[in-house]
Amino acid sequence: MNILSCSALNPFAKCAINEEYWHKIDKDLYLGRGFPSKAYLHVRRKREEDLKTTDELVFDVHVGRTPPPNDKPGKNEKWESRPMGLWIKRSSKRHLTDSTKAVTGVDVVFGPDAADPRSNWQMQRQYLNIDARGEHPEPRLTVRKGPSIKVDPPIPRIRKDGKFKILQASDLHLATGFGKCRDPVPDEFEGGPCQADPRTLAFVERILLDEKPDLIILSGDIEFEHSEEMRTWRAERRAVLHTIDIDPLNRAHADRLIRSFRGALYWPHINFYAGDVKEWAAQRLESNNRKPFLDIAVLDMPGVEDYIAHITPALKPGGQLLVFQPQITQIAGCIQEIAGKKLDLKMNTVLELGDGISSGRQWDVRLATLRSVERDKMAEAQKARGKGNSGNAGQATVVEKERLKVEPAIEESGAGPVENRIPPMVCRPLVGELTRGGGFLGLWRKTV
Repeated sequence: MNILSCSALNPFAKCAINEEYWHKIDKDLYLGRGFPSKAYLHVRRKREEDLKTTDELVFDVHVGRTPPPNDKPGKNEKWESRPMGLWIKRSSKRHLTDSTKAVTGVDVVFGPDAADPRSNWQMQRQYLNIDARGEHPEPRLTVRKGPSIKVDPPIPRIRKDGKFKILQASDLHLATGFGKCRDPVPDEFEGGPCQADPRTLAFVERILLDEKPDLIILSGDIEFEHSEEMRTWRAERRAVLHTIDIDPLNRAHADRLIRSFRGALYWPHINFYAGDVKEWAAQRLESNNRKPFLDIAVLDMPGVEDYIAHITPALKPGGQLLVFQPQITQIAGCIQEIAGKKLDLKMNTVLELGDGISSGRQWDVRLATLRSVERDKMAEAQKARGKGNSGNAGQATVVEKERLKVEPAIEESGAGPVENRIPPMVCRPLVGELTRGGGFLGLWRKTV
């Protein structure tokens, strides 16, 4: 057993010991409150039939500043220190570490009111010595010795009086720790300040004693965030929003904000990262076998044109790229960047956001056409129509000239072939009055 700490600033850090031999208990000992650190308990497991004569097995666990004072290790036994006040007793004697005495399971629970009702599991009284800021999560180890005891569930039966009573307790919202009471009446509990979880459980206990139900159903939001069900659901969920910020403080603030909004309704569907967008996109593409995985990407950051080429490979065919910038010239810079690098993005629209956000108007932002290119197209069109049809040719010339009055064509400057230079930009509103405030949205769609 060992504990590994790592930096929470790196969103790609696995914070794991050699995964070929070690199993990570996937519960951050800080519960996300240890910025800028996180830590995980690791155990090295083997089947009993695979044990070698040289293997030393763990058959006792203790948490504290020193080993248990009344437990003197015998011959071939030793207490070994691990981080955060964890001590393990190991022995190379197989008769001391048979399947009934050896530690065969370990888990982590949190909070001063934590309990483990499982058979032959025992929770450590002292919590791990972590340097947590703010509310302490109080991580405690719970240890099983010997084989897992299977408990057969009782079979529901109808009473002799023909009755069968069902009690459903829904949305208990148990927290890590005692929890916080919201508008309690009365505002105290058993002569002291109100504690949400003990008060909730006392109420449930009173109902059970009064009603004596035959079947109890727990439903709704019990405690979900750190459960095995939550981890399974996260791995299988479909609609996911990834948010990346270069500043870890902004990332933590966003996490807290979404948690507190509408009862954390949207929080489970969002992954929060702190780091560089380029590195995040490269890492995700590599882990996804270079297959695009994004349906929509929204970029809102300084120097956004430098990130478009890195995020485009992550977009699925038909995926949308949405860029928000305060100035129209920055949207123009994105268009030039896409054209210069020949990215598979087609512009859909540019909108100006005014007061009320949705009251924006559409802009015409695109690469202008050079005059020399226009003249070549006109000459080719006239030649294709033939010399004999002079009337139609003259009409066509008039149409082309009229189109040149509408479409802004720019005289080329500088050396080199025209086709090798990126044309200048057209930036103009399409219709309507000028709106105030807001910014500009550019929308592109990936073509392949």
